[in-house]
Amino acid sequence: MGRSTTGADALSEAEVRARVVDDLVEAFGGMDEPVLVVHELGLGRGSARADLVVIHADAIIGVEIKSAADTLTRLPTQAGWYGRVCDRCILAGDAGHVAAAAEMLPSWWGLTDVDAAGVHQVRPTAQNPDQDHLALTNLLWMPELKTAVAEAGQAGGTAGMERSDLASVVAAAAGPRTGAIVRARLLERKWVDVADARGAVRVVRQPTPPKKVARRARVRAKYERRLLKDR
Repeated sequence: MGRSTTGADALSEAEVRARVVDDLVEAFGGMDEPVLVVHELGLGRGSARADLVVIHADAIIGVEIKSAADTLTRLPTQAGWYGRVCDRCILAGDAGHVAAAAEMLPSWWGLTDVDAAGVHQVRPTAQNPDQDHLALTNLLWMPELKTAVAEAGQAGGTAGMERSDLASVVAAAAGPRTGAIVRARLLERKWVDVADARGAVRVVRQPTPPKKVARRARVRAKYERRLLKDR
């Protein structure tokens, strides 16, 4: 799978991303309920990363970006990760890549050309027929899972469980309600804004997970105690 044809007018990944974000903000800006446009959301507990994800009360929409400088080598694997958690998915980018990807992606994936003139839909996105409930719950952090367990109706008997066990409990108990529970928890997360909010839409990046924050605090405290001891 080779590169798409490049030229003086080919957009960089950053330029494609900026145009897609603007298009998403415009598309969802009229909604009454909160909407997040998330940069670089981790999937599969860090096994993969989505370029952009739109989250609102009714759907998680994944967007994979392919600029002219990219290749499609990893696209089948990436599409598999997106398909586990997203209600809808879109490939956006260079026209050559979009055309080639049409034969590689499931028919429910949307396709969008992005060039200097703007963002052009080639194929509309449709509903993902095969989400993975456990993959969805694995998007949540430990405090969010504890809340989700109660929302799924399984508050008892989960004390001391690891994150992976709680994720399994939520997925099994919630069943078809899993998506709604996960979306609600993600909308409540304290994201880091990377741009001014526009209407109902916030453009954000993922904050540092609580477990990692706690680990860094322990390391810092240990270092400070050692400094005091050496004085």
